[in-house]
Amino acid sequence: MDLLILLLRRFRFSPALLLGTGLLLASCGTSNLTSNLEPGFTPRANPLVAIGEITNVSPPFPDDEKVALDPLQELKAQLEAKLKESNMLASADGRGKGYVLVPEIKEYRPGSAFKRWLWPGYGSTILSVDSALRDGDKKVGEISTRRTIDAGRAYTGALTRASSALSQKILSRI
Repeated sequence: MDLLILLLRRFRFSPALLLGTGLLLASCGTSNLTSNLEPGFTPRANPLVAIGEITNVSPPFPDDEKVALDPLQELKAQLEAKLKESNMLASADGRGKGYVLVPEIKEYRPGSAFKRWLWPGYGSTILSVDSALRDGDKKVGEISTRRTIDAGRAYTGALTRASSALSQKILSRI
């Protein structure tokens, strides 16, 4: 403890710098999840999940910043990462019977980091995804998720953070 106090006294700007960096990278927003599984449907033990074709039906918003990240690729990358992390990703050769998750981006707004800092809620990043869970040709469930980042977050990473959070929520229902 004495060492910490000594370091804080010696480097006076460190607490302010640490706090400022934390505030720059932090973000606030809302998250929503609803799921509808077919009556009587029980997921298999240790299910394997393949990612089907991801579509984007979100209308364009001309006032949003143009961003280099593609929401389709980002969502797919985050879903694959979360599935690999939980050992649920179906192999590329299709061995093993598994489910297919077919996500559809219903709303995507990249927002503006500058606007979020200027006025929280203004310039929000929004990602809303409806996913169908299929077992062969049969639809066994629907999972709807929405994530917003309304305040904070530095100039990059809002889409990645939203995609990662949605991916985790989607997989929690399988």
